Amino acid sequence: MGTHVHIVGCSPRSGTTLLHEMMISCYEHDRHYPHERAIHKTPKPEVNETVISKRPTDCIFMDRPMAQNSSLYCIYVLRDPRDVVVSTHGRSLDQYYTSLAWWKFVDQQTRALRANPRTLVVKYEDLTLNPNEVQQRISRVFPFLQQKHPFSEYYLHGDMSEESKLAMKNREQVTTSSIGNWRQHKERLVGQLQLHGNVSEELIDYEYEKNNQWEVEIKGVTGAYFKSVMYRRDRISFFFLIKLFFRKRAYGLRYRFFC
Repeated sequence: MGTHVHIVGCSPRSGTTLLHEMMISCYEHDRHYPHERAIHKTPKPEVNETVISKRPTDCIFMDRPMAQNSSLYCIYVLRDPRDVVVSTHGRSLDQYYTSLAWWKFVDQQTRALRANPRTLVVKYEDLTLNPNEVQQRISRVFPFLQQKHPFSEYYLHGDMSEESKLAMKNREQVTTSSIGNWRQHKERLVGQLQLHGNVSEELIDYEYEKNNQWEVEIKGVTGAYFKSVMYRRDRISFFFLIKLFFRKRAYGLRYRFFC
């Protein structure tokens, strides 16, 4: 069997589209999909075939496919949750896309996946600040990938789909402009913290902050409660957890027998 690299993320708006475009433009491969493809709908690679795909929300469904296919590899894109919750999508620039509830839920659900030796965790911030260094890491961890272009020049060699252009707001060249963007949307961030709890512990664990002194910047800010575009994930309900329980098993079976 060949090899399959599937890109997932800590949340929508985590940078998976950027990484996917870099991967398909800058590495030799035999098959990819224009934008997103669910892991349980992606045929396993043929002998000597290399497949690259992505779907950020597949992070919570990856454990079973990873256990069933030793030729399946995963890249998990991590991003500062403060920037995630203030991010917008090209389809709806006037609305925040996803919530802190979802980021926290995924963080808990993906610990086993991130500990898997066939999973590489990549920070969005590193990808935009030092794309070629991230590419070197990927090449070391996944030596079966053959590089043909540097990540920093990905936009010169690819043909981006319309869906990807929307997700990236028609930006092509690598930019760091969205790092720390939460400082321009403090009311939204404070509202999310009030609804879903503090993230200082996570920020320290993932080395986004050295301590909780960043909270001084939001002291006295009045929280604003905006509904996210993905409003069903503003709260993780018991009904959603029941559906997730059955979906994990159904998707795992479909991947095992039909992909």
